Amino acid sequence: RIAIWVVLCVVLSIVNTLGYMYFWEVTISGVSTIYVLICVGLAVDYAAHIAHMFKESTGTARERAINAVERIGVCTFNAVLCTLLAVVVVGFSDSYVFRIFFKVLFLVVTIAGAHGLWLLPSILSLVGGCKPSSEVYAAGETTKE
Repeated sequence: RIAIWVVLCVVLSIVNTLGYMYFWEVTISGVSTIYVLICVGLAVDYAAHIAHMFKESTGTARERAINAVERIGVCTFNAVLCTLLAVVVVGFSDSYVFRIFFKVLFLVVTIAGAHGLWLLPSILSLVGGCKPSSEVYAAGETTKE
């Protein structure tokens, strides 16, 4: 059930990136297509980390979403920030390939980062479901001797 929301976030990230590429005058070419394909991996990365921590957390859906962001959100934010810093350096190049690289990666990192750190936890807090702790399971078990 969680995987559906991760896939939705990834698809939305790529569709939003393609839409903003049009407004930033990036045409669909071999170069931009390759960069968009590479960006799918980044979009999956941000959403998958949050989803994994959500799956491992216990409590209500809201508690699980908060716990996921508290546990892995900082690391995911650092990944977004470091990638942005690395890409900004390339943005000052005169080369067409590097300018397209900057535009596409800048878009996907900001959009996929926002979807992974904001949209996905919000959705999961509403529809993620509750998961009781292992202590509840242990209390309900009977032992046969």
